[in-house]
Amino acid sequence: MKVLLVRPNADAPSNFPPLGLLHIASYLRENGRYSIHIVDAANTFETPEQIGGIASDFEADVVGISSLAADSKHAAMTAEAVRAKRPGATIVMGGAHVTSSPIYFLKFPAVDYCISGEGEIAFHNLLDLLSRGGNGELSSIPGVYYKTADGETTGTPRSFIPDLDAIPPPAWDLIDVESYFRNKHRRPSANPHFATKRCLPVMTARGCPFGCSYCHDVAGRKVRAYSKERVLSDIEYLEKKLGATEVEIIDDLFNYNLKRATSVLDTITERGLKVPITLTNGLRADYISDDFLESCKRAGVYRIIFAIESGSPRVQKAMHKRVNLERAQENISKAAAMRFSTGGYFMLGFPDETYEEMQMSIKFAVDSDLHTAGFSIVATFPNTELYEWAISKGFSISGEYEDYNKVSTNLSKVPSQTIMKLRRDAFRRFYFNPKRIYRFFRDTPVKMFWRKAYIAARQFIIGDVDSGKKKFW
Repeated sequence: MKVLLVRPNADAPSNFPPLGLLHIASYLRENGRYSIHIVDAANTFETPEQIGGIASDFEADVVGISSLAADSKHAAMTAEAVRAKRPGATIVMGGAHVTSSPIYFLKFPAVDYCISGEGEIAFHNLLDLLSRGGNGELSSIPGVYYKTADGETTGTPRSFIPDLDAIPPPAWDLIDVESYFRNKHRRPSANPHFATKRCLPVMTARGCPFGCSYCHDVAGRKVRAYSKERVLSDIEYLEKKLGATEVEIIDDLFNYNLKRATSVLDTITERGLKVPITLTNGLRADYISDDFLESCKRAGVYRIIFAIESGSPRVQKAMHKRVNLERAQENISKAAAMRFSTGGYFMLGFPDETYEEMQMSIKFAVDSDLHTAGFSIVATFPNTELYEWAISKGFSISGEYEDYNKVSTNLSKVPSQTIMKLRRDAFRRFYFNPKRIYRFFRDTPVKMFWRKAYIAARQFIIGDVDSGKKKFW
């Protein structure tokens, strides 16, 4: 069976290799006879029509397309183009957007199946069933959604893989890793302040135990961790086999268990790995210890980003994140004092959020010792508590998630234009600080000096380093 795996193109500022597709490919190869080809159009810029041509030339039996919310339109167009060029192929959609809204893509005639949640086992089971010509057993595969003979959409809720070590390492040989390092149009990291373009991602665990109201809950509330030996093996492969000179840990929440996180870092140190590490997916700032920071320093971590989201205690409680803001400030200061490059994630536009509460978030950032800060706009993803709240209050959900720097559905008590002005002002207030500018350049790798100067100037002048560009989430 020939399987084409696709990540569609979208106008995003960052692009690192598609770990999800690489894990699916490795699992398929270990558990069946499949000829697999991967197209990462986010890196190589193929249009939907070109991808359709690739599917035809490859004579793909099955085409799996991964979609984030930000590239959902491109994913749908890709499915339609594949159907036009390769009519006999089975088209399967997966990824974070499908997990958030399992039946979203089934409204498109070109799409045959959707897979919600982790795709490795579910996709393999679906392919195995299709190879045997069976349809009656679809309901037995958790996470698979489809259209019945009478046109209704149905499926079985997803399940989670308990032992992540059972998933083989990513199939890195199926992509041209060097092409990501050479890409002049997109950075190789979610972190705009990376030290080197030879940066590759690694995941040490899946899931997050917290129930934030805005979260699309892609990997579940129960955290499942790879063994330390597997994590070290993956990092060693990135460094020694693929030539990575920087590694980005992209867990949903690396410090969900501080003892484990510290142990992983200590093992990296003991193994003698020297590759610089970034923690860019947003740690809980109130779940930090001195031992953890010291372990970070020894292991080569140079940048840590904290997910604060709001400086308002009321909003923290309402969104169920409940960050201890005082402790968060203390820990940010500790990290900055140890010469880590620190960043913070903030959001504006929570339900019933007032102008004063938005100012509290901005003030938290401005008063902190953070080196960088990002201010995005709250988005209402399907099947989140925030989404259900908005629907119950009569809001019209736009369904547009392509640019998280613009107001799509305004749930706050502040006019949309005012939110956008606050966001621009937040960047200017944050970066127009001589002490922060000095520390920003001091703790930035020398070889990236002029790039950082450009970023700093852009943030001050127009209020956003990636203005008008779409964001990954």
